[in-house]
Amino acid sequence: MMLSIEMQNLSRSNAELQEFAKIAAHDLQEPLKSVQGFVDLLKRRYSDQLGDDGKRFIVFIDDAVVRMEQLIRGVLDHSKIRSQEKRFERTNLNAVVQQVKENLSVSIEQTGARINSDELPEIIADQLQMVQLFQNLLANALKFRNPDTAPEINISWRRGAEGEYQFSVKDNGIGMDSRYLNKIFGMFSRLNAKTEYPGTGIGLAICKKIVEHHGGVIWAESQLGKGSELCFSLPDETRR
Repeated sequence: MMLSIEMQNLSRSNAELQEFAKIAAHDLQEPLKSVQGFVDLLKRRYSDQLGDDGKRFIVFIDDAVVRMEQLIRGVLDHSKIRSQEKRFERTNLNAVVQQVKENLSVSIEQTGARINSDELPEIIADQLQMVQLFQNLLANALKFRNPDTAPEINISWRRGAEGEYQFSVKDNGIGMDSRYLNKIFGMFSRLNAKTEYPGTGIGLAICKKIVEHHGGVIWAESQLGKGSELCFSLPDETRR
């Protein structure tokens, strides 16, 4: 009985937290739109009076607005994952990866990246969340690439000891100190300066939430300067 009450309280707290995140993100968007609107007005009307310093400051404001917009979208995406109704269906992961490669085609072309993939299985999953999961993982590998080497990303899978799917996204990027492997899936987690590697620090937290929403586990293996391997497991729902 006590356990049931605690579970109900936990469920209610999670729902309230998700609702708070949505409201807070919405309320943040309005003043942000005002800031962007006035900055655009300033550029149109007074651009020739700003001088070099003024124009540089405007660029800083524009960049800050973009980062804030990305942050708000990330918080909203993170809050929605568990609140969404489960839309699990047969999902062709080869088609998912192809869609992700098309979505990231500009970055792939600019970096000269090569993405290799095993023939992936068809699984029972939320297809849109699988696209988001693989897109975040591949975007992470492209972002933290070695500046002297074209990115090479390998996607593979195997069966785990209990019949689950185990997937791997392995890259030849800058890698990370093994001491920080547990930290990277936290909200707003950053191991590098944003000036060097821009971003919100939410992408891998969203990956973690998606994997857990599907009953799986996500983890990382890496060595500084030797690339990273981001792995996750998913249960085989077709066997149930």
